[in-house]
Amino acid sequence: MPQRLLGIGVTEFPPPSPIATPTAWIGPTISGTCTYASSSTVTVITPSAPIGAGGTVTQFSGVDNMVVGQLWFGGGVPLGTTIATIASATSVTLSAAATISGAGQAFSTGPGLPVQSVYGFLTTGGAVEPITGIVADSFLSIPNLQSILTLTHYYIPPGQGICVLVASATTASTYQYQAPNGTWNTITSVAAGATASFPYISDGLNFRINNAGSGTDTATFFQTN
Repeated sequence: MPQRLLGIGVTEFPPPSPIATPTAWIGPTISGTCTYASSSTVTVITPSAPIGAGGTVTQFSGVDNMVVGQLWFGGGVPLGTTIATIASATSVTLSAAATISGAGQAFSTGPGLPVQSVYGFLTTGGAVEPITGIVADSFLSIPNLQSILTLTHYYIPPGQGICVLVASATTASTYQYQAPNGTWNTITSVAAGATASFPYISDGLNFRINNAGSGTDTATFFQTN
């Protein structure tokens, strides 16, 4: 397929294919400490920083940016263990039980897929576009579909594009950026029960979707670069 250049129209034969079906991107890699409560249940997750962020980024909390299928690493955790379910804003269930228990256990997460679609844009910050569902000759990456649980956030992978945000029936959902003083400011707000589309940009750490109420928000990101 032809190289994509911003601001330059491209004509090709055959014509470009439709956009792929949205699916969740995996990432970024996060480290921190947690409590293995019992069996395969992990509670009180305390991320320290996304790996590669210099150890200074602390805005991630609980299960922010964790998705089902993401690899989970740590002492006493069988190799190949993944996140099976996300139970709440602070707990997940793993696909295999850890052999240790108690608080303060170090963990890290990792992409569940080793490579990206050759038709997608390479992303930084550990976010990985899935292979499943790729559409050859589509000019867009596979849209990134994320469910954002009550009282959690989704930090958008680096890039820009269009976001389609569906707010829960009870509370407005917001697209925010972090100012240099550490405060989060709203760029766009979507009313409870409403759906809105808007352009977004992100550096991977300082732009997020914030679900501050009850219910689950859904966001689909159509990334253009």
